[in-house]
Amino acid sequence: MKFLVLLAAIGCASAASSNAVTCDECQAGAAGLVDHLLSEASLAEQGEILKAIVCPQLEDPDACMAAIDMWFGDMASCIYNHFVLEGDVCSRLGLCKKASIF
Repeated sequence: MKFLVLLAAIGCASAASSNAVTCDECQAGAAGLVDHLLSEASLAEQGEILKAIVCPQLEDPDACMAAIDMWFGDMASCIYNHFVLEGDVCSRLGLCKKASIF
């Protein structure tokens, strides 16, 4: 949830004035966001939210909770790194220009 709020804030800031945030600032903010989201405390909070919201809806909530405890940290690392850093969210927001060979 915090991720979506921050992403929305970055989007609003870029919509208000694309000169307000530089490419370097966006990239630093994105890296900081990923660092925060992957911190031990944040992963624990996200895992608890998933267990409270998702697992009760499943046929075997205990297995769901065990799977989240076992795998969520690795999954989160893949997801956040891929979509925020490798997905180049700053270019998608129009704050950075991608290099072109043509």
